[in-house]
Amino acid sequence: ATYFKGITTEGYNFGLTYNTAPRYSEDTNQELSFLSFHVHKQIFKRNNIGVNVGIHDILYSADQPHRVSLFSLFSYQQTLQNNYDIETTFGFGSGYISFDSHDTRDNNLSSKNEFFLGCKLGTPILQKYGGLKLLMEYDGWGLNFGTSIPLNYAWTLNIALTHFEKIQNFDDLDGGFILPDAPALAVGFQMNIPKLKYQKVQTSVDGLSGLYKK
Repeated sequence: ATYFKGITTEGYNFGLTYNTAPRYSEDTNQELSFLSFHVHKQIFKRNNIGVNVGIHDILYSADQPHRVSLFSLFSYQQTLQNNYDIETTFGFGSGYISFDSHDTRDNNLSSKNEFFLGCKLGTPILQKYGGLKLLMEYDGWGLNFGTSIPLNYAWTLNIALTHFEKIQNFDDLDGGFILPDAPALAVGFQMNIPKLKYQKVQTSVDGLSGLYKK
């Protein structure tokens, strides 16, 4: 998967995702792929409380009918001692945020508006690069653990283990098919692209800079 994200000056977060899905059985040669568009925004912020809303999986192409993914998220952030901080989140989501079998041949029209819980602990480890973060999430279907490790100012390594509650079934398959709730190891690299600053042209000719204001 490849993900691009940008933030506007008005606070809108836009994302574009391209995914190539794995083969689901040994006798299937077709590899599925899809492109999707996302947007979300923080609509409320006061002290250490925030509210975000968004819509994901726009333009998502799948073999079966599907719903876009809507969500609302409430967050609370608190600073702890010794340069630790913690952020807890609670939200509701539909579509693939509610349940995703990772098989584009499945439809998600029957998915409910599931709730999810999250916790992010910021540590002073590698603080000069932003700090190492420990992540935990319950997404309504399983428990996921992860860590975000800043390698430098631009690169971050993300590692997660999904469906930790079923770690004993790590290598289980159902007739050659990947189980929707199978535990998995996820690894990702994140690169921050620096913001380009506009350099105003300087002139030594008196009055030249004001010519175009008339």
